[in-house]
Amino acid sequence: MGFFNKILGTGKVADEPLEKQRHDLLSNPMVTMGIWKVEEGCDEIPGFQGAFGLTESNPIPVNGIVGEICYINRLRSKTGVGFFYHRLGSVSNPVNQSPVDKFEIVAVDASEWLILYLSPYYLRRSIKTPTGLTLFSWDNMNDFQRTVSKLNVTGSTEFVNNFPIDLPNKVLHDAKLNSISPGLGQAMAKRINEMLSMQAGKWGRSHDTILVVEDDDTMRDFIVQFLLDKQPSLSIETASDGVEALDKIAERIPSILITNLNMPRMDGITLLKTLYERGINLPTLATSGWWTQEAFKKELAEKGVASEKLIVFLQKPFQFEELGALVEKLRQGGPIAG
Repeated sequence: MGFFNKILGTGKVADEPLEKQRHDLLSNPMVTMGIWKVEEGCDEIPGFQGAFGLTESNPIPVNGIVGEICYINRLRSKTGVGFFYHRLGSVSNPVNQSPVDKFEIVAVDASEWLILYLSPYYLRRSIKTPTGLTLFSWDNMNDFQRTVSKLNVTGSTEFVNNFPIDLPNKVLHDAKLNSISPGLGQAMAKRINEMLSMQAGKWGRSHDTILVVEDDDTMRDFIVQFLLDKQPSLSIETASDGVEALDKIAERIPSILITNLNMPRMDGITLLKTLYERGINLPTLATSGWWTQEAFKKELAEKGVASEKLIVFLQKPFQFEELGALVEKLRQGGPIAG
């Protein structure tokens, strides 16, 4: 994926001079009309809590929409590659109720699939990154690379249906790209298609991707084997507790989650709460031999998890045919994020 290094550069993290960052924000019509309240720049918003950039309660401060594009274009995955991206919409920050932009990003080598939160009301961009990610340095970029970093060359600030498969079509018709250079949208769309083709088969969060989280090795193996016997084409990942599950989901969001509730390190309810806080609401089958359905739903409500309609409960011990029927219902409903 040297394409990103060639286009955007590498090196020690530094950013654009402050006066230019301020100009990008202050020239935004939302600011000039007084709709947006401008805040002083910072790397992390004081008083905000949660995983930086991965929760709506601790978004990444950037300088407007241009700042969002520039930040994401320069962001690099754990494997050192760039990201495809699109904007899912806005959510309300629980700390001060200000809108926060929500992006879905996926590494161009399909190694990571994340939900990213950014707050575009600050006079400069943060140079801090979510844990495990890095940011390319402004100082090591030439003028062309700096210009490209502010354009939707590998993503969109609009929602893209069937992301990232339909992303090339969105980039192809990007008005700003094509106003800068006729045919630039076409060239970038072609390049995105080439990169997607290199990882063919890894992009669809299909109805056949399931993560099974269970601390009992025997039970976990039984569930996996039963599901594969019923549907051999299923893609199944496993985790032994909530901590491992979060690591798996950080790499790629499954379409369905099956999780036990009583587990070491991180239990199932804490896992669901953490995912909800990160804006990831998966169709989920929760199992437990200790919780009852009524107690489970009450606990979710008390934890502030407002996605019960996506979650079904199955009491242990259960018949595997029961589990299979519930999984099939979740599959028919399809993957839901956000």
